[in-house]
Amino acid sequence: MKRHPVLVSSGLSRRSILGRGGVIAAALGLGGSVRHATARAASPEMETHPIVGTWSADFDPENPGTLFVYTSFHADGTRTDVHPFAGAGIGAWEATGERTGRAINKYMNIATAPGDFVQGTVTVWSTFEVAEDGNSTTEDVVVELRASDGAVVALFPFSGGGSRRLVVEPPPPLGTPEAGTPAP
Repeated sequence: MKRHPVLVSSGLSRRSILGRGGVIAAALGLGGSVRHATARAASPEMETHPIVGTWSADFDPENPGTLFVYTSFHADGTRTDVHPFAGAGIGAWEATGERTGRAINKYMNIATAPGDFVQGTVTVWSTFEVAEDGNSTTEDVVVELRASDGAVVALFPFSGGGSRRLVVEPPPPLGTPEAGTPAP
């Protein structure tokens, strides 16, 4: 993924801004009113769209294989994410073509390091295209980071892509435990 300069800032370092804006998810509806969501019926176009499934993106291309974002696109137009900084994310997507679509995702953690928590929200709008072979994507994103008081901390574009990562496969053989290893 290619990193882009921050366009709007509140005087925080880029690392701090990216970390603080990493996430906003399940807190939709905490602002005094509750919003109810219902699952929608999948259209034939959505059920057969090649984005349906689980994807991963290497979040830190300067240190490959260290931080992954995992995303599952569901045929009913919902989306779930696990982000190394932001944590769990929820969202929606829709097809815009045979291999293209757009999505929105929300997180509730704008921490700067995996495992930390800083209250705030991140909204991610994206457009994507699935490669003809169905095994990779390209994506253009706009990320908005908001502090818990609602102030916009950062607004910036981001480009990248993902690949199919999780496929059902057999577990490795367990073998014989070494002497002294506790039994399960």
